Amino acid sequence: GGDIQYKGAFGFYVRYSSSQSINHNVGTFLSFDTKDFDPYGFISSNMATIPSGWGGLYLFCAGGYFDRHTSVSTIREIGIYYNFVDWKASFVQDADNERTWVSICKLFYLSEDEQIRIRVLQ
Repeated sequence: GGDIQYKGAFGFYVRYSSSQSINHNVGTFLSFDTKDFDPYGFISSNMATIPSGWGGLYLFCAGGYFDRHTSVSTIREIGIYYNFVDWKASFVQDADNERTWVSICKLFYLSEDEQIRIRVLQ
């Protein structure tokens, strides 16, 4: 085995402070208007970019509420978008569910300057 190098606690926490409109049947990248924690500058232009010299193993988690669809059951997805691939969590939300939480976590080995975005579909 190899040595594990630990640089200390780092990461980020971002959110959108109110509801965000998501088009139907179109993958939509999420926007963030509040950075609660980002001391190393990971977040810019609504995506996470690995800073220079910070390549390594990262755990990304994303989650949010989906409001009820107006009349029918519909597929809801949240994905961590990396290297043109969505790693997704999907479910069918019934029309009678008022609000449903969905979340996903994925472990990545990332090099500096690689980027992660969060995309949703409904």
